[in-house]
Amino acid sequence: MRLGFFLLVVVTALLASCDASAARSVNEIPSGRFLRSESFKESLKILPKTYVKELVDDGDKLKAALQAWSQSSLSRKHLAKSLELSTSRFKIVREAANRHKTSEAFILNEYVKHLKQLKRSPRLPKVQ
Repeated sequence: MRLGFFLLVVVTALLASCDASAARSVNEIPSGRFLRSESFKESLKILPKTYVKELVDDGDKLKAALQAWSQSSLSRKHLAKSLELSTSRFKIVREAANRHKTSEAFILNEYVKHLKQLKRSPRLPKVQ
């Protein structure tokens, strides 16, 4: 009789722990896969506006650097140097590339498109 009661308590405890772990897994923080799926525009918003201006203003320099880099004749460090960017600013681009599993050149091109779109969009008047 005691053995049966003991088994009943053990089974009940196991079932309760399974329910608790299942409920906990529902409320967990989203996985890395979910975080990687955020849009390019969201990751590009973290780049400084001065960086955007530098890229848009000198399009020929950017194209030449990206073309050389896509042919693997430039490292990330040299690409940042040829674009006259600090390595810390370029690190933002590298991290976005790692998060989205794409190349930095693609992200830079998307960033340039995003900046040109910002230039075309009308600015709202300042509210005083």
